[in-house]
Amino acid sequence: MTVPNAPTQASSSVRPGPVRRFERALGARVTLHPNRLSALKLLFALPLSFVLLRADVGGTARPLLIALLFGAYATLDYIDGVVARERKLDTVFGRVFDRVAEIPLLFALGWLTIDRISAVPLLPKLGLDVLLLLLHARG
Repeated sequence: MTVPNAPTQASSSVRPGPVRRFERALGARVTLHPNRLSALKLLFALPLSFVLLRADVGGTARPLLIALLFGAYATLDYIDGVVARERKLDTVFGRVFDRVAEIPLLFALGWLTIDRISAVPLLPKLGLDVLLLLLHARG
């Protein structure tokens, strides 16, 4: 039985040596708690997604802004995960919160790219993320 909010065991890494060294150094240098990094992702993604959804951005600017949003979000998500693993701060709450922070961005990116990407791969991806959220919340 899993205890809610109890730290989970860090997964053994199969990453190459240089990547492991980089992640150890990153985990030691980033002082923010992983849950705060998840909050930053949410605070960053929501307003920018809203602006992209509401703004009349055309031409090459729109794909560039979408790529920048996704890249910045993915970077914060990577750092969040590294810090949680390296500092052994991975909790059930943190995993659920991380998933909750991802859902608005996934919906916004799906909406922004629906004219270029078929809904066929987007809908299962969103469904899988919601399912994972429910599974993480259940423990």
